[in-house]
Amino acid sequence: MTLVIDSWAWVELFRKGPRAGQVALEMKKRTDVLVSAVSVFEVGRRMQRDYGKQSCMDSARVMLQKARVVPVTVEETYTAFHLIQEHKLHATDALIYATAVNHDCKLLTGDPHFKGKLGVIYVGD
Repeated sequence: MTLVIDSWAWVELFRKGPRAGQVALEMKKRTDVLVSAVSVFEVGRRMQRDYGKQSCMDSARVMLQKARVVPVTVEETYTAFHLIQEHKLHATDALIYATAVNHDCKLLTGDPHFKGKLGVIYVGD
């Protein structure tokens, strides 16, 4: 089964947070891992803000090595419109969730906005 890795999960992994082991384990179970281009931006921005430019570049390089980047398409935006209304998500969360929905994948995250949502592997709390 293909897995989309959410921004929350990438940041947890890079920061070696308390759920990093669970994120790594879920990733290792899969042969096909995807990341939304939105997550590449979100994670890079967060790492640059918290750790500097080199950390931003390093995290982006790792994401590109470990996952196949999915661009934001018109189909993702249409799906995201519906997800925002149905689940009251922020735009970036909806675009990332739309990537999983449109590619028939599970979404790996610990972001509380996704807790209990269909197709989500939740590792938070």
